[in-house]
Amino acid sequence: MGIVTAAVLKLFPRPKHVATAFVGSNDLSQVFAMFERIRGEFADSMVAFELIPRNGLELVLKHMPACVRPLSEGHNWYALVELASPSTQSELSERIEEVLAQAIEDGEVADAVLAATESQRNALWALRENLAEAQRCDGPSIKHDISLPLSSLKAFIDEATVACEAEIEGVQVCVFGHLGDGNLHFNILPQAGVDAAGFMSETARFNRIVHDRVSAIRGSIAAEHGIGILKVDELLHYKDATAIDVMRSVKLALDPKGILNPGKILKRLA
Repeated sequence: MGIVTAAVLKLFPRPKHVATAFVGSNDLSQVFAMFERIRGEFADSMVAFELIPRNGLELVLKHMPACVRPLSEGHNWYALVELASPSTQSELSERIEEVLAQAIEDGEVADAVLAATESQRNALWALRENLAEAQRCDGPSIKHDISLPLSSLKAFIDEATVACEAEIEGVQVCVFGHLGDGNLHFNILPQAGVDAAGFMSETARFNRIVHDRVSAIRGSIAAEHGIGILKVDELLHYKDATAIDVMRSVKLALDPKGILNPGKILKRLA
């Protein structure tokens, strides 16, 4: 529960032309260089830049029979890029093809494919949209939904990945999400055959590794999915007593009888 004190709404004309590309790179630094290149070339026309790791794509292809491999060879990192324009005479497809060709020449991109039809566009988006479900099909995972400053994303992914994969032998990090918004899903996958309950009992251990780093660079431990009931202890760990008291005061003022979502968060923080 909160109070919205201000809001800014930015309106765009309804898109009439969309260009969608699926891009493969072999190094994370190349992905960030490509992101800066595309943002610089297209500005507000870039409406999506989704980061997908190699192990995430392989999970989707393993568990979602309708999904197909978009590029002939495998790469360490992928990006799903979408541009949109309100103009019916847009040259987005031609321009993004030229930009990606130059990125390939400069070593930022290993391979890329452009959607030529709406069905091809939907097929590319299915690779991203089925990633969370593919993880569930594959087994347990320790999930983190975080938000970070764009300037800190690359260093965070590198450092937190090394720290998590060194903590328990055989674990893998699967990090994906809305790179353009700084919102990442930083998930820990166990070694094959590991007992699910035993692995999930390590959640607090990995939370410290991930969330301590997020907090240190002034990010958020709860992005698009909020605190919920799973991160109550994390909220208490990272918010000071004054902030918690303010939250209680807001709750009491707006819900004096305690009938709105009772006992879910603030009561548990008492």
